Amino acid sequence: MTGSVSIEFARLGCDVTAVEKDEENFEIARENIEKFGLADKIRLIFGEMEHINLSDTDSFDVAFFGGTGNLEESTPWVVCIDENGGYVIPVLNGHRGANEFARLIADGIPAEPVITTYGDE
Repeated sequence: MTGSVSIEFARLGCDVTAVEKDEENFEIARENIEKFGLADKIRLIFGEMEHINLSDTDSFDVAFFGGTGNLEESTPWVVCIDENGGYVIPVLNGHRGANEFARLIADGIPAEPVITTYGDE
């Protein structure tokens, strides 16, 4: 279902900003978000992620990229440290080096790395 990841994050209580570059998928996602009654939890933006200008006041706990094609290869590692400093979680490009980076950070603070990439645990 188009918009399903955003819908699931919103159902878990997250405030979501979602970006969709395909006009048909954007409309389907908008309809699905409305159908589940989550329009107040999901901000849906039409455009390409590379060209979205988020304001300085936008803050995110997690960044998730799905179905991005070439964007993933040009996107840097994204690693999140939980608010208590106990876990280091690679959330983008784990298989391209962020998993190892998370392990290095975890060793240094110290914390527990959370590796979710299959075969790279």
